[in-house]
Amino acid sequence: MTPSLPGHPRRFQPSIDRQRAAAIVWLVVCAGGLLLATARGQDTSDPTKIAPLEHQFREEWVGQIVPSHLVDLFEEGVFAFSRGRLQDRLFRYRLFRPQRDPGQPDARYPLLVWTSGYGEMGDDNFAQLRHLQFVFTDPENGRKKPFYCLVLQSPADLKQWFDGEGKEAEDDVASVLLALVERIMKVEPIDPERVYLAGISAGGGVCWELLERRPDLFAAVAPLAGPGCGSDPAVMATIRDVPVWAFHAARDPLLPATSAQETIAALRAAGGSAALTEVDSDYHDCWTAAFRDWRLMDWLLLQKRGRRSWLTPPGRRPIDWPVVGGVAALIGITAVAIRQELQRQRRSR
Repeated sequence: MTPSLPGHPRRFQPSIDRQRAAAIVWLVVCAGGLLLATARGQDTSDPTKIAPLEHQFREEWVGQIVPSHLVDLFEEGVFAFSRGRLQDRLFRYRLFRPQRDPGQPDARYPLLVWTSGYGEMGDDNFAQLRHLQFVFTDPENGRKKPFYCLVLQSPADLKQWFDGEGKEAEDDVASVLLALVERIMKVEPIDPERVYLAGISAGGGVCWELLERRPDLFAAVAPLAGPGCGSDPAVMATIRDVPVWAFHAARDPLLPATSAQETIAALRAAGGSAALTEVDSDYHDCWTAAFRDWRLMDWLLLQKRGRRSWLTPPGRRPIDWPVVGGVAALIGITAVAIRQELQRQRRSR
């Protein structure tokens, strides 16, 4: 190192200043990356215009509507209802069981209750699985999903999930589904604090009805492309403690978003944790965006009954913690390296 002359600044001083400036710039860049990694979306819109993506699943289809890997993943079941107009009638359903960890024999798992639309009603016991390929996206590793999934098929002759008479007598299809959920929870290792409800179209509408009937049962609810349940303050007070993240296409040709908007606004006014994401789309399909772009399933699995999650509120994408950890580690390593270099420069004066 060339010594400096008396009265003149040391030659390495500008180098240290440049290193400090570079360090600040680098830390700012890393901090910006950290902020981008923790970005969780916006409350009301998705900039991507979504079209149905069923054609992207290149495999055999059952009945031309359900990918074959879904049918293989879900076991068939039959449930006999025990009261009212539907007493002793048999209802068909499908149940997905996750691979259980042999090292944790007492482990309990979340349960996703899925409600389908009118187009999936019938008696074939597979049509109700339609669109679940956006949840079970990996045909090769579907069993590795860490949750149960229950899908009841509403019979075609009943035409609807619920009606006023059935609600009072507890003998409509919605009542059947609630009874079936209770049965599954008794015979399978289900975590009662992590029961989730999601549905599309008419199934999105029944999500609100099921939530109103059993707000104590569900940890979170996601109605997709369905109508809301009005704005009655008494109803909102009943359901406000359950997080709700609804989705709707901004220009849905079958059902405008106004009903869902009304209910979400009333629920928020009542102090509920609720959001409506309006997808920029001309299609009825908003569930593709919900699961693919907004990571709805990840959000559901973060919720626990009676424990509002402030880190993952409805309307926000879940934080990608592996990315956050990686960026934070990079910032830490860079800061340590810069500090050591500056200390070495000072010692060499």
